[in-house]
Amino acid sequence: MVLGGGSGDLSRLTRRHGVKVGARSLYTVEEVALAVGEVIGHGSVKSAARMNGAVVVFVEKVEQVNRLVEAGISVGGRFETVLPLSLPATKVTLSNVPPFITDEFLCRELSRHGKIVSPMRKVMSGCKSPLLKHVVSHRRQVYMILNNRDEDLNVCFKVRVDDFDYILFASSAHMKCFGCGEAGHLIKMCPNAAKSAASGSGERPGAAAAEPRTAEPRTAEPGAVSERPVAGAEGPEDDGAMTPWVVTETQVGEVGEEEELGCSGAAEAVELMEQEAVGSPAPSRLRSSNRPGPVKAKKSRQTGRQAGGKKEEPDSSDSEGCVSDDGDLHQKNLGSLTWRRDGLKYLGVYLGNERMVEKNWENVVEKVEERLKKWKWVHSEMSFRGRVLVINNLVASLLWHRLACLEPPPGLLSQIQAKLVNFFWGGYHWVPQSVLFLSRDQGGQGLIHLASRTATFRLWFVQRYLTGPPDLVWKDVASCLLRRVSNLGLDAALFLTDFKSLNLRGLPAFYRSVFKSCALFKWKRIREPSSLHWLLKEPLVHGGRLDVCSSAIPGLMVALCGSRTVTLKQLVEAAGPALADARTLSAVLGLRSLRVVERTLELWRRRLSVRERSLLRRYGGGRAESDPTDIFPDFQLNPGCEELSGPLLKALCKDKLGLHGTNNKTLYVNIVKTIIGQGLLNRAASVWTDRLGEHRPQWRVLYKPPIKKRTGDLQWRILHGAVVLNVYLSRLDPAVSDQCPFCPGRETNDSCTF
Repeated sequence: MVLGGGSGDLSRLTRRHGVKVGARSLYTVEEVALAVGEVIGHGSVKSAARMNGAVVVFVEKVEQVNRLVEAGISVGGRFETVLPLSLPATKVTLSNVPPFITDEFLCRELSRHGKIVSPMRKVMSGCKSPLLKHVVSHRRQVYMILNNRDEDLNVCFKVRVDDFDYILFASSAHMKCFGCGEAGHLIKMCPNAAKSAASGSGERPGAAAAEPRTAEPRTAEPGAVSERPVAGAEGPEDDGAMTPWVVTETQVGEVGEEEELGCSGAAEAVELMEQEAVGSPAPSRLRSSNRPGPVKAKKSRQTGRQAGGKKEEPDSSDSEGCVSDDGDLHQKNLGSLTWRRDGLKYLGVYLGNERMVEKNWENVVEKVEERLKKWKWVHSEMSFRGRVLVINNLVASLLWHRLACLEPPPGLLSQIQAKLVNFFWGGYHWVPQSVLFLSRDQGGQGLIHLASRTATFRLWFVQRYLTGPPDLVWKDVASCLLRRVSNLGLDAALFLTDFKSLNLRGLPAFYRSVFKSCALFKWKRIREPSSLHWLLKEPLVHGGRLDVCSSAIPGLMVALCGSRTVTLKQLVEAAGPALADARTLSAVLGLRSLRVVERTLELWRRRLSVRERSLLRRYGGGRAESDPTDIFPDFQLNPGCEELSGPLLKALCKDKLGLHGTNNKTLYVNIVKTIIGQGLLNRAASVWTDRLGEHRPQWRVLYKPPIKKRTGDLQWRILHGAVVLNVYLSRLDPAVSDQCPFCPGRETNDSCTF
């Protein structure tokens, strides 16, 4: 067969798109191509042929090549490794490695940064004497496929042997002079050091390079303890391999003028993340050092002692992280975190810039399709209940962790939802999918609705934030972000306002979806607040209980927001606990009319109950104090489908949910009917409603033993009118007659059943 017209699409392929499989094997090209297609999708296989005894396959994307190399394939029940045509491996050099440190330990540490594709090799010392040709240096080399190939790997890690710590260095960059930081020469041949020696300074070669430079910053050396090179941080001059050495904290602190470069490890890293979350610059103390704990770095003109191969004093720190002078994050180890310029991966989720976050959703649709394909061979034998179990528990479950932490891209959930519904039916859709999402006792099949499940995660987040323990590690960061909403400075008190009136610009997509999910319900306060703390936090704007802006002058909300008087506590501070000082409040708000201010204060006093006014007077007299540990006021969550009508919606809309006591399952059931309510609007519970009269179908009985599941499926389809009859087939295929083969007339539900 000759391919015509579409070959131009293959011209963009390069060697990076190719892999080779099964060198000197008897596999056919078709067998290998099918095995590759099972991993990345058969549509992604573009070209395949046998070359030099191996099967070479070209695929659509470079990312698919990396996936094949990492996962391998199974041909005829036998696992086969996949090799890329264009080797993406990078040579990584490890320095300052004593001979008693095993290769297994080094491979285990390096595997955090990528996949090792070659054995560890020791580098010879380079001695010229034939008697010492066998001597190896303290350097080893290995080839790796790095996780981030856009950056050089520059890490250092610590190993303890016999109660002493040794710092090892790993770098994929070209080796540079440890004095001036330039490539092409060793430190003992450094031209800058030669100029310094010629000037008669009497310093050791390379010492001049240890001076701090302010006009032209340079990249830190691989494994350097601080960002400025330190005198003596090189090996002996007669070491031809130029083995890098390290200066210990004790040695650096011997001479010279001190400069404090503090960094308190993980605590500073968390502070850095919080500063970036709220858009503030990183703390200045994080911009100078990568040492965990206080470090005394020296501006020294004297030569530090060489520490290569020496045993360091035990240190309590485990790892290091650094922030460069320009604010970029260099790749360093900090506990269980890996810092990068573009972001990091934490607990299976990519966090960082837009490009990094997009990695969370790469190939998600393909993964869902692959899981569904594994059940195609038994699809026809599975009942509806079996198909729902596969979809809900084995396929859609791979999304839950991501959806609980991140907001998916627009259109992704609807695309995946369509594939799940297609798998359920396996052909024509005989019942609207809005019915499938209902539970089985309400006439549906309990098929998962991804958008409703995502909204349930957001409301669960709100429940945890408002009613959970106060020591949640993410609670402070969430409060910092919420204070940016409409520039009000409110955190938990935002949930006492009308969500639809808030300006959510500038918030991350996750928090915007939180308020969107909250707006699915109507929040109604169950009882009058008895907590002084939450009474003082009552908002005065954006639809709060004390919002009188619509009844007062038109510019009141602008004046309140401009003067940052948006809570009852701020109002009490300006107008007193009795809300009677109109003159002071007028000066705070910038309003000239005392009569208007007095009328507004009267409106606020009317909104407060007798008990609340008593609490304010006690608070003003110092007889009552605000307790931040008071629980958030309880709300009744009324589903948004109350305004809709229909037999399938009646059973739900009578439910009243509480913010404090409602579990996730109940929330999900109500959210499903709220989101898909339009699809259920005025829909009958069954096509037999006219014949059944007031009797509703008992859906749960259809699947109770001893009734078989396939029999229950047939009864469910009959009640919904989802039976393949000629009256429906004739609409799909005009060649099919709509007449009943057994009796005169059309073949309809009535003619088949009665």
